[in-house]
Amino acid sequence: MDEIFLDPTTGLPSKDGLRSFVVCGMGGLGKTEIAKEYMFSRKDRFDAIFWLNADTPQKLNLGFAQISRALGLENGLNVKGDEIASREIVKGWLMKPIIAANQGTPRADEEASWLIIFDNVEDRDIILESCRKIVELLGGLPLAITQMGGIIRRRHLSLEDFLIYYEKDAKRLHEMQVPGQNPTYNQTVSSVWMLDALSKEATSLLQVLSFFDPDRISEEILLGNTKHVDVPHCPKTRIVYFDARIELIQSSLILRDIKNNELSIHRLVQEVVRKKLTDEKWYVVFGSVIALLSNCWPSINFDQRNMVDRLIKCESLFPHVERIRVLFEDAIKSKKFKPSNRCAALFNEVAWYRLERAYDDEAGIYASLALEILNQIPKEDIEKSEELNKMLSESHQYFAVSYIFTDTSGSLDEIQAVIDLVIDRIKKWNREEDAIQLAESYNVCGMALGRSKEYDRAIQSWWESYDAFGNITSDNKLLRQEWPAIHLAIMYSLRNEGKKGEDILLPVLKAREEGFGKDDKTSMVTGKALHALGDARRAQGSLDDAVDLFQRALVIFRATIGDNHFITADTCYRLAEQFIRTGQSQEANQLLEQSIKVYRDIRWYKPQAARSSFMKGRLLKAIGNIVEGDAQLRSAMELRREIVPADNRTVDQLTDQDFDELVWYYSR
Repeated sequence: MDEIFLDPTTGLPSKDGLRSFVVCGMGGLGKTEIAKEYMFSRKDRFDAIFWLNADTPQKLNLGFAQISRALGLENGLNVKGDEIASREIVKGWLMKPIIAANQGTPRADEEASWLIIFDNVEDRDIILESCRKIVELLGGLPLAITQMGGIIRRRHLSLEDFLIYYEKDAKRLHEMQVPGQNPTYNQTVSSVWMLDALSKEATSLLQVLSFFDPDRISEEILLGNTKHVDVPHCPKTRIVYFDARIELIQSSLILRDIKNNELSIHRLVQEVVRKKLTDEKWYVVFGSVIALLSNCWPSINFDQRNMVDRLIKCESLFPHVERIRVLFEDAIKSKKFKPSNRCAALFNEVAWYRLERAYDDEAGIYASLALEILNQIPKEDIEKSEELNKMLSESHQYFAVSYIFTDTSGSLDEIQAVIDLVIDRIKKWNREEDAIQLAESYNVCGMALGRSKEYDRAIQSWWESYDAFGNITSDNKLLRQEWPAIHLAIMYSLRNEGKKGEDILLPVLKAREEGFGKDDKTSMVTGKALHALGDARRAQGSLDDAVDLFQRALVIFRATIGDNHFITADTCYRLAEQFIRTGQSQEANQLLEQSIKVYRDIRWYKPQAARSSFMKGRLLKAIGNIVEGDAQLRSAMELRREIVPADNRTVDQLTDQDFDELVWYYSR
């Protein structure tokens, strides 16, 4: 490695361009340890060394986000929670790694030398699919692969047969001895870790860890409120926890990142531990992990929604909730066991978080699982409980919003279920929070009607929402009325009634400015209001005003939800349209390219992708790039035929307006 990375004369990092070195081989052979040894033994040679876990895109992006924050690259940029933006910031710094003056070094403003290590990178084109699955199941450990290889040979199993066998009875395979070349070695996959020799406290802690995502388990989760942790002997004080932790570390069952107070555990260790649990113990550990995650998850009320400060916290916890979902989704759906109400509440919280990040299909998955859990509760119990009733209505509401954004039928039925539940709750308990949810439900109902192109009914529902918020005794009525106001303004603009939209939006924007400051970045809401006001001015022919408003909205979106959110892409399209009008072709082309990147390959964004591709194609041809322009137009027409197959018009017979009309009201 030194021959690749270091200058042979000085022993310092080579300045002759980027260098790379690949350590490859079967999993479990020590590739990671080699990389760690090189990192620690050569840490004085580099100004900065970064370690990234690259086994999933999500973890890789999270790693880049942590580098960005550690280097202070996001200071003043307000990109909290947008891991894609953080990744691009780090990539930009790596291309020109200037040492900042605030680092307290005389080398300020000089270029830094750096080493970046990507761990757990797989080449899926090389590994045969069945072998890859087996190696992945076994965590790449040589002992496990050797043991299972012996079982495959001695039992005359095909690779596919083994995978079926392992899925149905992994515990038996873990504990099966296979005679090998060394007759004195009689360990099994399960016994080699000496799990049965651990103390009760260490065993319980290991059982809890086996249900988390294996990488980067924050000790803050484990040391939080343990009141609802029901696993017998699980550490509930710091001293007992410290003793159990060191026992697991010394047994090589877990690793600890001292600097970040995080634990990691091998996937096969997790599986062996889980397979040793009885069904009853599985569900006890499941409930305890749900309790730990619920305690750390930053819960929100209506007025805190869309706030960006909580996204980083949610981002770090989400992989663990996702792990729980993967492990238990089938059991929940098949009603093999009854999870706690706390699980449904957590899944509701995660559903909203995924909606905030525009992972709308994933939001639907979590909301549906929450409904599965709540539907197991007797109806009379839900009718008697404010908490359960509220939880059920939230599940239906998040499910409805997921349906709306993914253009899936059924949203109106879901939101009507919410309205019925909330009205019943108001009759019984008459809480302000119920009045807020009813007003919010009317707003979502308007969105569902707008998606179905029932525009008159949608407007009526938004006005019901606006008035319902206004009837609540509160100091921030206008702030709560902001979303129905935004939707009404969008719809009025589409009907060429921009003045109506402007009149309803201006008081909302004034209230936000008084509460949060001009063009605030506490959330993306001000950006959406500015975009809607831009639409209103555009509908009235005030195009220069519209450009200014779209630009201000784009700045807010990039700082709050990032470049890769569809709402940001919508504003890029509308601003590109105005730049083409003013002859700013290069700027328009860049904005259209960004919007296409966001929309590409997502089913429910096909109309938006077609719209952007058509505009980009016409722009490229207008500036002389005929070949690429024609390619963009072909792409636009292919998408259009999928959306409206009965429309036989040619590309030359269509206009931007024809493509704009394919897009649902919210993205216009």
